Amino acid sequence: MDLPPECGIVFRHFGDETAIDFIHEFSPILRREGRIFLISADPELALETGATGVHWPEKRLKDAGKWRDKFQLQTASAHSARALCNAARAGMAAALLSPVFPSNSPSAGRPLGLSRFRSLVQKADHPVYGLGGLNVNNFNRISSSAGIAAIEGLTT
Repeated sequence: MDLPPECGIVFRHFGDETAIDFIHEFSPILRREGRIFLISADPELALETGATGVHWPEKRLKDAGKWRDKFQLQTASAHSARALCNAARAGMAAALLSPVFPSNSPSAGRPLGLSRFRSLVQKADHPVYGLGGLNVNNFNRISSSAGIAAIEGLTT
């Protein structure tokens, strides 16, 4: 795999059977490499594939509690100060705060902007990773204040 060793993967399948088949095939490679990988919103699939843990969408965070002892790591999506607080209260190891910049993702809402993003990160009680609209031209604008999460765009 061509990712740096410190990079992890959050796998989102949205019920797509082809994607689920893919992660079943790919997960042994991820485990062999010792790579952190989380399955989004699907703790059963995370257990089946031996994933490190689960990434919870903001709206499903309430489901995380019953899985607390099953996984090494759980993270959550956040789009506001309230969501960051909720993630911390739920015991999440980190939050992915988005969107930082305008994004082509179908799930992206109105961008937070750099100033608001930095302000939220400073007030957070746990690690935060920026997500949304990051690319080779702008990721360094947030890297001093937060980790970086990217779906695409950092390799082009």
